[in-house]
Amino acid sequence: MNAMFSYSRRMKVAGWCAALLFCAIVDRAAAAPADASSIQEFMEAKNNWPQLVGRPLNLEGRYTVLSNSDMQFAGCSVRFLLPKTFLRPRSDSKNLEVSGHLEKQNGVFVFVVSSVKSRPSDLETLELKRVIIDSRRPDALYELGLWARNRGAFYKDDDLVRSGTELLETGLSRAFELLSADDVDGMRSLAARVVEYGLPDRLRIQYLHEANRSAFDKERMNDKPEYQSLLSRITGDLPGSSTLLPPERDLLRRDYLKEPRLAYRLADAGTRRLFDRIFYGEVVLAEIEREAAADGSNGEAIAEKITKRLPEHTELIQWYRDRELDYLTGRASALSREQVLSLADRYIARGKPERAADVKRQWLDARVRNASLDGPVALIELGEDYLNLLQDSGSAARMYQLAYEANPQLSTASTWLTEQGYELHEGRWTLPGQASQTERDRLAEAIHEGRVLVGMTGAQVRAALGGAPSSVVRMATAGQISEIWLYAELGISVQLARRSQQRQLSVRRVTDAP
Repeated sequence: MNAMFSYSRRMKVAGWCAALLFCAIVDRAAAAPADASSIQEFMEAKNNWPQLVGRPLNLEGRYTVLSNSDMQFAGCSVRFLLPKTFLRPRSDSKNLEVSGHLEKQNGVFVFVVSSVKSRPSDLETLELKRVIIDSRRPDALYELGLWARNRGAFYKDDDLVRSGTELLETGLSRAFELLSADDVDGMRSLAARVVEYGLPDRLRIQYLHEANRSAFDKERMNDKPEYQSLLSRITGDLPGSSTLLPPERDLLRRDYLKEPRLAYRLADAGTRRLFDRIFYGEVVLAEIEREAAADGSNGEAIAEKITKRLPEHTELIQWYRDRELDYLTGRASALSREQVLSLADRYIARGKPERAADVKRQWLDARVRNASLDGPVALIELGEDYLNLLQDSGSAARMYQLAYEANPQLSTASTWLTEQGYELHEGRWTLPGQASQTERDRLAEAIHEGRVLVGMTGAQVRAALGGAPSSVVRMATAGQISEIWLYAELGISVQLARRSQQRQLSVRRVTDAP
């Protein structure tokens, strides 16, 4: 049913066209000779020839046969009977214009010619029309281009067809120049005209590229750009957008992104397909990177999204993963045990075991202060971590030594130190032959580790804990002055005192803050 309707509709349209041509031929016959109908129009109105019989007609076209008695126009089956007074034109042009009327003789249509005159060749006529028209108007260029191309097709004249095509392309270029930079619909209309005029597809692709770039420029100016619909159009419009870009094409990517429109106009078909993918990737990255945290904290998530949609961007993927690693490394001391071990594993997977060791040490060293406050058991556990995570027996021994200092009666610490070959000397555990550490060295080490030891001066306490206390309580008793320094943010309370004859306060006790 649909096919019958379609056929019927086409026949009606063809009938209307023929009727219009018939009216045009009749009207031109009544007008000046310069308005002669073309042989092409005459042939297209063939079904209306019976109505044209006897009417005065002016026709023009290219002849193929010309004798003293008759002539034949190219593309026309009708014989044209010449008058006895006919004089052969002296012009080299193959274009003639005839006046006369149509007759039917012995059941066959013939055209009885009353006069003949020479006309310029089609290329000469084209040049004359080109001079006359307003070349600033795209519609004028379209009209002239269609005339030349259609006439060239009728006469199988490649030069005329080529000239018509050039005029149509010039008209499109002029129309594009008149568009504003953000007229996306106008650019898409030009792409549709390319199809309508049967012009090379590279022009259609070029205008679609221009349209999508303009749409991208507009979208990314929005506070909350939405790229999904644009990406769908790019995928449908630009054939190379779904093809992965070879890794060795990074230089091509830089060239395109520098001057996208110019690069695309100058590129051949193969390079344009690569540009399609680069442009598609540019929009995808604009969508993904909007979610990227400025501090790099979600770098791995961003890298995964890029990997899924643009796997060829290997360097960018690695960059985002490195950013998250840098973020976590800078905060290693605040991570949980599971998090720091996961971070270390990621470094090992990348072939960077030294970085894995660094983050473990950073995490362990940051726990020394809290372990000192929590007591000897926490120090021993930290010592075991130094052994298990870093195989660092020296740091482990230091933790066991601190545990012993906090509680000399704790046999776990002394037993471990003894098993490791340490000897107790004047209250300090040292390896054989190792010089005993001076009190000055011991205090310096404690300050470096952020620990407060009994006997430290007030200045040493401030150095160890990074500044002045949050509050100070002063008390005076017979012969003694005492102060309690509270470090609320660290959860530490330090009691200092001095005898009346002493000049400096010194630490007497360190406890957890109340």
